Amino acid sequence: MLRIKSNSSARRGSSLVEFALVSFQLLLVMFAVFEFARMGLVYTDLASASRIAARYAITHGIDRSLVCCTGGADGMATTGDICGASGVLTTFATALNKANLNCTVTGVGGGVGSTVKVTVTYPYDPWVLLPLTVTLSSTSQGIITY
Repeated sequence: MLRIKSNSSARRGSSLVEFALVSFQLLLVMFAVFEFARMGLVYTDLASASRIAARYAITHGIDRSLVCCTGGADGMATTGDICGASGVLTTFATALNKANLNCTVTGVGGGVGSTVKVTVTYPYDPWVLLPLTVTLSSTSQGIITY
């Protein structure tokens, strides 16, 4: 019976190459999962802040001092109250860079039945992947009902 001798040093070299290839792919997958989870966090925060800003706009849509006579009259919401530096949007966008938020509000100051629309865009810059910028956007709208 003939016995074939195996070259163990060649096996060690091939396993090292295989480990290098597999570990590189594993790291790519791990960083991609991390980056997509972070993007989900940023988008969720953006959408939540947009929804809260739209709710503020529809609840402060008209000048309450003209409508009701009871104390504590609210003033009419302005775009600055919603999108300004100390506005509702920047207050509730906690995971975002406030300087990069772009906000557009339409329909503020209308009467009952008017539609208020708040659109927020944010340039998302990944930490791990290539220098790629993705623009995330969220739009919320509501109707002034009272």
